[in-house]
Amino acid sequence: MMSTASWKQVRNFYGVPHEDFGNPCAALSPSGHYVIAGAAGGSIWVFHVGTAKIVHKIRAHSINVRHLEVDAPSRTLATCSYDKTVKLWRCGGS
Repeated sequence: MMSTASWKQVRNFYGVPHEDFGNPCAALSPSGHYVIAGAAGGSIWVFHVGTAKIVHKIRAHSINVRHLEVDAPSRTLATCSYDKTVKLWRCGGS
């Protein structure tokens, strides 16, 4: 994770196979407490920013997640995949 103010690395996220993230896409949750990352195999991984721990792994699509975006005002996560689907997810509280 990089700071956009200084462009310095501020956090590493360990514990997942690097081959799961061959097509990297990630977004910050509306609260700023979580990084949401799309992965191979159609999974979405949610990491807690403060601890860098995996807090959720969601089987979202049948094959690789291609892109994801968070709309903060509506607290919605949109994901798209090479399976030709787009899905909308409601982001949780904090």
